[in-house]
Amino acid sequence: LRTNPEETIHLPSVINECLTLKELICTIYPRLQELTTMSTSYLTGRNILLVRNDDVNFINVRALEMMPGEEIDYFTADQLPKDDSDD
Repeated sequence: LRTNPEETIHLPSVINECLTLKELICTIYPRLQELTTMSTSYLTGRNILLVRNDDVNFINVRALEMMPGEEIDYFTADQLPKDDSDD
């Protein structure tokens, strides 16, 4: 996270209008469907800015569906059972 309040985001003078969500995703993330390995800079260097988190989640799911490869689920635990607290 950057906390510099003086940091400025420059938008292009001409902003392309996309007619579909797929077109928007492909414009921001070109070759997304072709990539077999992806660097973190490829994903973090591009952004789709939205106002609502549910819109962000919807677009993230659609973009992930476009990526090649098998889906893998990773599970985490928010809390440990009380009997495991000494471990």
